[in-house]
Amino acid sequence: ESTLGSFCADAMRERAGSEVALTNAGGLRADLPQGDLDRGHVLDAFPFINTSVTLALSGGDLRAAIEQGLSLNAGMVQVSGIEAHYDLERPVGARLVDLKIAGQTLDLSRKYRVTTNSFLAEGGDGYATLKNGERISDDGLISDVLADKIQKAGTVTPPPLGRLIPVS
Repeated sequence: ESTLGSFCADAMRERAGSEVALTNAGGLRADLPQGDLDRGHVLDAFPFINTSVTLALSGGDLRAAIEQGLSLNAGMVQVSGIEAHYDLERPVGARLVDLKIAGQTLDLSRKYRVTTNSFLAEGGDGYATLKNGERISDDGLISDVLADKIQKAGTVTPPPLGRLIPVS
């Protein structure tokens, strides 16, 4: 879990008005420096031409996506709107111990509004279950989503961590 990953996921979730946001650690390429920020800093951190995509995704597919992120095959998944307890001592595919969305236990059959980047929505980094989601909206380039959030906020503080909680 990283502050930049959490910041990005928060910005995507807020822009889309979704319940959950996911992004991949591999999409984070540089930290944002302290002090004044400009679009160049954002592009250094997020150089890919990925868009922010919102899906209607079943709880079962969301759970599978979080499990994929806990496999660490492509780094730890970055999240917003989620509290996930995990155990890396358990086998891949069974590491997620508990998952809550907005403080409520995940309902496997319910559809959730999940925002992610277009790379993951197309199954990139092994997130095949995200392809099962019904595309609701495309909210623009991720770099634009972040630049807009920074510009509107004026001053950015790192978001709190504790979304991904190891149990051992």
